[in-house]
Amino acid sequence: MTAAAPSERLAGLALYLGVNQNTSAWHRAAGYAGSAAEAFSGFDLGLAGISGGLLSAGLLEEAALMMEAAERGGLKILVWGDADYPARLMEIPSPPPVLWIRGALEEGDKFAVSLVGSRQASAAGLAAARSLGRDGAARGLTIISGLARGIDTEAHWGALEAGGRTLAVLGCGLDWVYPKENAALYGRIPQAGALVSEFTPDTPPRPVNFPRRNRVLAGLSLAVVVVEAGPRSGALITARLGLEFNREVMALPGPAGVEHAQGGNRLIKSGAALVENMDEVMAEIKPRLLEGLAARAASARPAELNETPAGPAPAAGLAGMSLDPARIAASAAVWELLAEGPRDADALGRAAGLAASEISVILLNLELAGRVVKSPAGLFARRD
Repeated sequence: MTAAAPSERLAGLALYLGVNQNTSAWHRAAGYAGSAAEAFSGFDLGLAGISGGLLSAGLLEEAALMMEAAERGGLKILVWGDADYPARLMEIPSPPPVLWIRGALEEGDKFAVSLVGSRQASAAGLAAARSLGRDGAARGLTIISGLARGIDTEAHWGALEAGGRTLAVLGCGLDWVYPKENAALYGRIPQAGALVSEFTPDTPPRPVNFPRRNRVLAGLSLAVVVVEAGPRSGALITARLGLEFNREVMALPGPAGVEHAQGGNRLIKSGAALVENMDEVMAEIKPRLLEGLAARAASARPAELNETPAGPAPAAGLAGMSLDPARIAASAAVWELLAEGPRDADALGRAAGLAASEISVILLNLELAGRVVKSPAGLFARRD
C-alpha cells in the first residue's frame, strides 16, 4: 500500500531540514519538484543542482517532532505558502521557507519601519533610537529591529514604552537569548509583538547568520532607518538590502569626521533620505501608507462601508487596519472637536479622552485621508 503524501506544511519544514536550512536550495528543490510535498516522491535533488540524492522519510518524522515540540514550547511555525505568512516577505527574492514565531504577527505589521544601527552607539544615537521607536509606535507603526545591543535595544524599548508593537528578528534560534543582557526584552517583546527567526530553535548565534537576519528585517519593513552606524556596521547591509527590495532607506546625520556617524553620512551622500525625527520618517513613507490604505478601502466589504457614519470618514487605523466601531466613534469625536478650531494633538487627546497613542493614530489617518492638515506649529485643522 502506497503511503499517503505528506502535507505541504510538513513537507516544507522537512525539505528545509533536508537542505540544511539553505533558503535558495529549498526554493530550487521545491520549484523543480513542483512543491515541497512532491520533493518527497522520489525526486532527485541533483536535478536542482543540490547534492544529497533523495530525501528520506526520516526527515518527515523529524519535522513532525519539531512541530510538536514547537507547539509545546509556545512557538508557531509558519511555512512558505501558509495563509498568514507575512505578505511583505513574499516580495523579496528567496524568502525564508520557514519562520519560527514567539508571540504573534498581525495584519497591521505590514506598516512597519526598521530602526537599525551600531552596537557601539553614542549616547546621542541611543537616545535618538529610543525616541524614534517610541514616536513611531505611538503613531501606529510596528517597530522592527534585531535585538542586538545598542541601537536595536533602544528602538525596541522605545516602542514598548509607547504601548506599541515591535518585532525582533534574530540571528539565532528562539531557544537562545542573545545577547544575554537583553533577557528582559526577550521576555517582553512577545507580549507586544513577536520574536522572529528563520533558524531552527536550537541554532546558536553565528556571524554567518546575521546577514540573513538583516535580509528578513529589511523584507518585513516599509522602510529602513539607519540611526547611527560606523563605516563597517551591519546596519549598512540592512540598508543595502532595503534598496534592493524597493524599501525606503533613510539615515540620521551625524557629526563630520566622527567614526560612529560615517556610515549614516555616507548613505545620505549616496541618496538616502536625511531624517532627524519620526515626523520626517512619516513624510517619507506617506505615499506607501496611502497605497496600503487605498488597498484596504478597495477590498472592504460593502457591509463594512455601510457602517461608516455620514460625513468625512477617517481611514482605517494603521495598527489594526480595521473599521471597528470604537475607532470610528473616536475619529468622529475628534472630527467634531476640530470644528471648533485648530488644536494640537495633546489638547485633542485630553478633550476626547484618548491616550496619546490613540490620538496619534487617528490624526495620522485623518491627515492621510486628506481630512486634516497639520501646520508647522503642530496644530491640526479641518480641511472641509
